[in-house]
Amino acid sequence: MCTRIHHTYACGHVVSEKAPCAASRSANCGENKVKNVKHDEKCDRCDH
Repeated sequence: MCTRIHHTYACGHVVSEKAPCAASRSANCGENKVKNVKHDEKCDRCDH
């Protein structure tokens, strides 16, 4: 199983990333678990 993480920022941008498979780094994942993380700050792509 792999974990896909969706980071939602205060600016409205969403950044999606995939964590490596826990069972095997080379095997394809048959199942994805989605985790949503909400941030109160703006993302790194926005002006600081």
